[in-house]
Amino acid sequence: MKFILLIIGFVIYGALSAQNVSGNKSINLKEGTFYIYPEYFISSFKLVRNGNTQKEYKTLTNDSTEWNITWVNDSLYSLRYIKGGAYGEEEKAQLKEVTGYYGITKLTKDYYVYNRYENEALKRIVMRDTVWFKQKPYTPLKEPLYTLVANKTELKELEKSKTTNFSLLYFYMPYDDSYRTVVKDFFTKGIPFGYMVTGYTFVYKMQKEGTFEFLDNVDDTRPLTLDIKFGKTYFIKASFSGLVNEPRINFKLMDETKGREEAGKVELYETAKDI
Repeated sequence: MKFILLIIGFVIYGALSAQNVSGNKSINLKEGTFYIYPEYFISSFKLVRNGNTQKEYKTLTNDSTEWNITWVNDSLYSLRYIKGGAYGEEEKAQLKEVTGYYGITKLTKDYYVYNRYENEALKRIVMRDTVWFKQKPYTPLKEPLYTLVANKTELKELEKSKTTNFSLLYFYMPYDDSYRTVVKDFFTKGIPFGYMVTGYTFVYKMQKEGTFEFLDNVDDTRPLTLDIKFGKTYFIKASFSGLVNEPRINFKLMDETKGREEAGKVELYETAKDI
């Protein structure tokens, strides 16, 4: 089974809207230049809005993407991908099928905080960040917060490595036929982190220490909290619950012996062939 793990939240970083928020009404959110400085990313973003078009520039490389904006009203709008970005044809086709919906939760003279919603129902929040009206100092990560381990060969090399500048996170889900068609994303620090699929193990090379909460959605009140230390390996067992069309991901931290045994029986998701 192969599918594209396309985290739209990192792509559509220019979310603007105002949803039942009091603030400076003189600020024009429909035109102009805006900035996003994500805490756990290797680049900031510049957003240029003109009419029904928004262009987004990754300041590290100046790569750009272009989006169509449809304003529902002054408090809500949607974004759809037009062109640009370093994506393959299949990824571009997927992007064109996705509509992003956004709402502001706080508006000030200097910035606003937004939520990105899973769909037009505006219920499940899948991203939260801050958009600034002026440029400000920003120190991006020198390397990504994490990378998805590509295959068994890379995993084997990482497992035997004696370096202590990363940790390994195994997220695994034993197969459950009731949820065989479900692909579900999960979150940390207000951003998309990864996906869970029944019958697969995903292994992440984590390149930052600290306390991280892993959540079914941005406002989840039952997160799994991990104090991540370099040189450690963590095994997180996942399961789905609820309706197939509205499933919830549940996480449980396992001890290393039990976790390694169980994860070893679940197929590793591989993004590249072993050499």
